[in-house]
Amino acid sequence: MAISLTRLLAFEGPNRYSPQPAVLLQFSCDTDYSTRLRQYLKDAAQRVGVILAYLEVAVVPQHERFAIELRFTSPTPRLGAALGQYLLAAIQAEEQDDQLWDADEQLWLLQKRRRAEALPLPALQLLAEAHHRGIPAFQHTDQTLQIGYGIHGLSLPIRPSSAEQQIHPEAVGVRGAVPGAPSTVALPWADLGPIPLIVFSGHPQASAAAATAFQAIQQGRNGQQSFFQPESRIELALAAGFDRVRALLAEPSLGALVLALAADDLATRGLPFTVCRACVIVGLPALNEEALEQIVGLPMLVTEANGIVALDADTPAIAALSDYAPCPVVLFSQSEAKIAQQRTLGRKVVFERAGSIVGAVGGKEQLLATPQPTTDRTGQLAAWAIWWGMNG
Repeated sequence: MAISLTRLLAFEGPNRYSPQPAVLLQFSCDTDYSTRLRQYLKDAAQRVGVILAYLEVAVVPQHERFAIELRFTSPTPRLGAALGQYLLAAIQAEEQDDQLWDADEQLWLLQKRRRAEALPLPALQLLAEAHHRGIPAFQHTDQTLQIGYGIHGLSLPIRPSSAEQQIHPEAVGVRGAVPGAPSTVALPWADLGPIPLIVFSGHPQASAAAATAFQAIQQGRNGQQSFFQPESRIELALAAGFDRVRALLAEPSLGALVLALAADDLATRGLPFTVCRACVIVGLPALNEEALEQIVGLPMLVTEANGIVALDADTPAIAALSDYAPCPVVLFSQSEAKIAQQRTLGRKVVFERAGSIVGAVGGKEQLLATPQPTTDRTGQLAAWAIWWGMNG
């Protein structure tokens, strides 16, 4: 076959290539079609009305074929992915001299889809205003926008019906939906924003770590006065995919979330949030992906500057991520010797010694726990590492 589409990914959140929604297209060709693919993509995007930015094209010879990769950012990644399918069909029709294939009709169908899915101007203005204010926001469903998370969020209709009456948001409070067109509702911006997210990522052991951390929080051992609002609802979600996380963040009663991310969704859809309070990276999952540490390390890049990142020092590729952390780092290991040098440099560390889990920074040590014999040891170390990071 002259050309085939070997991979197509639409990232709806921050991803390994960009902090913005993006598209990845990978083609296998018997000829270097890179110039043609680039031009076809730009022309099709212009005719359909899809916004592209930061287009990158890479060509790698593979035996007698070429692997061609196109990456670009787009506020409508699913439409961007549909353009990739159009490119394949267009070049195949050209190569086969298919007189019946109608490019104009295909582009018209994509344009029709773009118009049907496009947000109205008031909704776009609202998302832009939230972004300008540093408030997380996303399109939750076909009918609603979510501005802020949980108890600090609001759900707004994208296209309110004529029967809906506009009301002042103070009459509803922040914890609910506000009827009325987004452009005409004066939002309580000062009350909107993120909630504490404690995110675990990496190997399936991340779920065990998240469950242990959640138990510690529920028992009141995890510094709730600084990380969590008293008596707020704290939820635990394990192996949570993109859609599940977005649904939780839109729940108006949610005060905080302890979350273990599904690694496959991270690799194919990106992060479902744009900010978190703390994150823990535990090993590498069994995925057929390159640069796995960059994929599972994505939550680290959106951790708040006053937050905490805990990294698995027993996995060298994960430990190396510490150079890119935007906030303080805690390293954890089953071997005290393995992180001794990091401790001498003044970093917080957590390790196992003589049947105990110990937290240390410089010469200061604290006995954190006795490992539970029936629970995954790495998961326990990870959970206590985040505790030590927040409280030690």
